[in-house]
Amino acid sequence: MSVAVNSVNVIGKITNVQRLPDGQVRVRLAVQRIPGQPTNPDGKNFDGLTAVFSPAYGIPPRLDRGQTVAIAGFLQQRDERVSLEGILNKAGAWEELPKEVKAKLSGVRVPRGFYEIVAQSWRILGNGNGFARRREAQPGGEEA
Repeated sequence: MSVAVNSVNVIGKITNVQRLPDGQVRVRLAVQRIPGQPTNPDGKNFDGLTAVFSPAYGIPPRLDRGQTVAIAGFLQQRDERVSLEGILNKAGAWEELPKEVKAKLSGVRVPRGFYEIVAQSWRILGNGNGFARRREAQPGGEEA
């Protein structure tokens, strides 16, 4: 009998916050590696991970860049069609293309798979300036 387990626990510093129209909040985290672990393929001692806070698991907290947050949840994979122009722009290659090529590629969307952590529970451990602070959702969506 095999048992599949999909459980994730991370602590990381928020580097980007995106509030989505459907009420979800998506964040990028810098998660440090434990001393003694090999560096990531980029030679860094941290990994950039995405976490999503869904209203399905409670009112998403107010999150800001620089905060340290502990998250318990699970991994999910989702597919999106993303702008080829956006990918090339981020790579610094879009501006180098001739106008004719840009005209043909503009509006082209390509499939891309994403992996992210779905936060089922969380705790704000620090607010980015060294002071620990915990925020909890209150009835009516206000935070303490």
